[in-house]
Amino acid sequence: EAPYTILYFFDPDCGHCQDVTPKMVDVYKKYKDDGVKVFAVNTQVEEKKWRNFIKDYNMEDWINVADLRARSNFRDSYDIRSTPKTFLLDEDKTIIGKRIGPKQVDKLLSKKLDDQAAKTKKSDK
Repeated sequence: EAPYTILYFFDPDCGHCQDVTPKMVDVYKKYKDDGVKVFAVNTQVEEKKWRNFIKDYNMEDWINVADLRARSNFRDSYDIRSTPKTFLLDEDKTIIGKRIGPKQVDKLLSKKLDDQAAKTKKSDK
């Protein structure tokens, strides 16, 4: 139901994920009042590390999922060979941003929401 969803693949042991996640949390905080959601996918199978990462990085407001038994095919479906990987989805869950970082997510969300606000203003006249 979200107008935009950030799809974020991460590994709690990944140093780059540890650097990027706080920035992604900031992007989420900036846009959460606009209805933006984050669907965060843990790519590893250790539950304790996953849960600690969520807590340590203030990701409790996100939709957090993990394939702790390694049964899903998400790596092939989304071409996840390394982490972090981020996709931005529109309300139809169509990918509108692929393999982008927090700055690009921020810019794209800002543009999309500004365009949406401009359309709403025009239709109100």
